[in-house]
Amino acid sequence: RSSTLNMFKFNLNLLRYDLISMSTTSHTQEPNPSLNDRPLVLMIDDEPAITESLAYCLNDAGFDSLTAPDLTNADKLFLSHRSISLIILDLSLPDGHGFDWLRQFRGYSDQPVIILSSHDDEIEHIVGLEIGADDLIDKPFSPREVVARVRAVLRRTTQSPPQLRTQAKINSNTVNNAEEIV
Repeated sequence: RSSTLNMFKFNLNLLRYDLISMSTTSHTQEPNPSLNDRPLVLMIDDEPAITESLAYCLNDAGFDSLTAPDLTNADKLFLSHRSISLIILDLSLPDGHGFDWLRQFRGYSDQPVIILSSHDDEIEHIVGLEIGADDLIDKPFSPREVVARVRAVLRRTTQSPPQLRTQAKINSNTVNNAEEIV
């Protein structure tokens, strides 16, 4: 019953997203080669309702996506699509646990990873973040929130070093970075 209720809440959130965006953009599972500047997101989840809905929302927001229903296919997709910008990882998968995969993945990649969790458990959140996740989202979730979190993680992980303004006012002090004076 809990799983059915969660899926109902997820579908309700997706419907809200559709009503708000009112977009006619179609979704694609494979990256669109004509739009090669679009970030590519790899989703690792064995629930087609979730991956299809997220693929639609991500595409609508300017992302391309790939879907792997298990960890074995995720490895194959990652190795064959080196342009993956971010990974969305479910923890409970048919061929292993997402934490084990993430620990191994962090040994060879620092690609941003957002974990999807069906447990609202503080310990699971802490472990996920400690072993290398960049963010964690509990199911059920709003597709709009996932898109916003994907954007936020990519903004933090792909930007060049922060640029300081030449001059800024902080409280009653003026800071001049060019001349290194306050």
